Amino acid sequence: MNDFRDALTQTPNGTIIAIDVSPSSKREIFPDGYNEWRHSITCSIRAPPVEGKANKAVI
Repeated sequence: MNDFRDALTQTPNGTIIAIDVSPSSKREIFPDGYNEWRHSITCSIRAPPVEGKANKAVI
């Protein structure tokens, strides 16, 4: 069984969340699943992968 907690890393300054962004999707979904190989939470974003638009949409 995959555990989303593997995508989280505790640091003295807070928590780092490993996210795998899929740009240019038909729907925006978060979380969209879990990538067991990358130990990251996947999300689908409508924004295109141009000039960081998809990454900015996640934030």
